[in-house]
Amino acid sequence: TSLTGLIMMAIPFANVIAAPIAGYFTDKYNAASVSIFNLFIYAIPIIFLTLISGKENLVIFTFMLLFLGVGNGGFQNNPMIMGYAPQEYQGIAGSLAALFRNLGMGIGVSIATTSLYSGMSFKAGKQIAYYPTNHPSWFLNGMHFAYLTALGLLILAIVLVYSIHKIDKKEALGKR
Repeated sequence: TSLTGLIMMAIPFANVIAAPIAGYFTDKYNAASVSIFNLFIYAIPIIFLTLISGKENLVIFTFMLLFLGVGNGGFQNNPMIMGYAPQEYQGIAGSLAALFRNLGMGIGVSIATTSLYSGMSFKAGKQIAYYPTNHPSWFLNGMHFAYLTALGLLILAIVLVYSIHKIDKKEALGKR
């Protein structure tokens, strides 16, 4: 429906607002700090989506999608990548960033689909390879499992970016 389309616009709308603001804070502070903050913002709706029952208020659901967009738009991976590449390797660093971004999108869809259908299959007690029209609880279980998988990957990202942040702080203290 048109309402569904409007609700789904929350993510790109928040991205458009959050990205330049995060860029400003990245220039003022650093990419790792801004990214850690936004990964935690991103975790809020992911946790919400792992608990969703299908009876949530659409306004609350839309706000969670806005938080997803803010967390995603505010994640400053490009400045982190380019900041570590020496000037003479900026081109190859940018190319590798694009390559891994595309690989991540492809692998991400595969992981999401696999975890969704694994969760549905677990709930059904048999292999599911289709949308379970007459069993919405199977789909909901699969969705919860997919978002739990996403939460696990998000926690891994937080740990990795925090490690980068600690290295940056240590190097900054060593330069004084």
